[in-house]
Amino acid sequence: MASRAFKAAAEKYVFDYDREVAAFYADHPELKKKLYFLDATVPAVYRGDEGDEDEAAEMLAQNSHLGAVIAQSKATGIGGSVRYAAEGYDCVVLKTPRNKKNVNLMGYAAPADVTDVFSFDHEIGHLICPGGYSEGEELMKECVADAYATLRHIQRFGKDSAPLKSLPAMRAVEMVFGKDCSHFTLPVVEKIIQDAKTTDFEKLSPEATIALASTYAMANAEKPMLVSFMADAFIALRLTANSLLNKDFLPLRVLGEFLLETQVPEQYKWGKAIFDAALDGNIGVDGVNLPRPTGAAWADLRKAVAARADGFGKPPSSGLIIVPKL
Repeated sequence: MASRAFKAAAEKYVFDYDREVAAFYADHPELKKKLYFLDATVPAVYRGDEGDEDEAAEMLAQNSHLGAVIAQSKATGIGGSVRYAAEGYDCVVLKTPRNKKNVNLMGYAAPADVTDVFSFDHEIGHLICPGGYSEGEELMKECVADAYATLRHIQRFGKDSAPLKSLPAMRAVEMVFGKDCSHFTLPVVEKIIQDAKTTDFEKLSPEATIALASTYAMANAEKPMLVSFMADAFIALRLTANSLLNKDFLPLRVLGEFLLETQVPEQYKWGKAIFDAALDGNIGVDGVNLPRPTGAAWADLRKAVAARADGFGKPPSSGLIIVPKL
């Protein structure tokens, strides 16, 4: 359950793009004229210091690629961060209000404004944290960005945030339902959440926050090969939002059976998070909960899956795995 402190902070918080940009520039004055913020409306609106609009518009108008990024953000509601090394500037592109629609964890979703500022911080993390936008694995870039946004979330709302604690499971859901391996940032986010119990991240300076985000990502990111292996195995089960929506629970049963057999700890841990969320009816699309299966057989299967948590990886003493009939 979310703490009262988080609920109070989240309920009062209203995302204001201009205010957040001003606060960012106050913390990072050296990035004025180097990091620009755009609102993907029609026409795109520059968000930043008053008086800079004409200069920014003239410079950005010469960048044809940026127009495509803005159009994509407008159509999807998904934020973006882009770097133009030759021109010497970066851009964060968001759409306010957002119109992003996707699979999410119902009951654990953050208020829309809290989600917006997490996206804001995530895109910034790509551009200001070492490793967030460099050449290399997409997974590492997303781990850096999520690490920065997670630290900023704690600084804004405290460590006892239910949506934050559910973020690892949410990223697992995105991998299976959205076939998105690049955002498998779970071990990084989980480690920050764990350390927040004993470390006061709220007192970090802006510079220390940047450095620590990269450190957490580099030290805790999962190996891309393992992530790809897990994703391929989960996706092969053909569990989709449509299957749940149509009350076709066979793929979900296959997932449960898979969790009884896998010997890969990471597959069990995150597959179980998805399995439990589906059985609890906590997976939704566009704000609507998807149907969930009920009955004694499903309860038995869930119990059997949960029983593997103790001494995971060891074969059962009988040498047999009993799968409840559904």
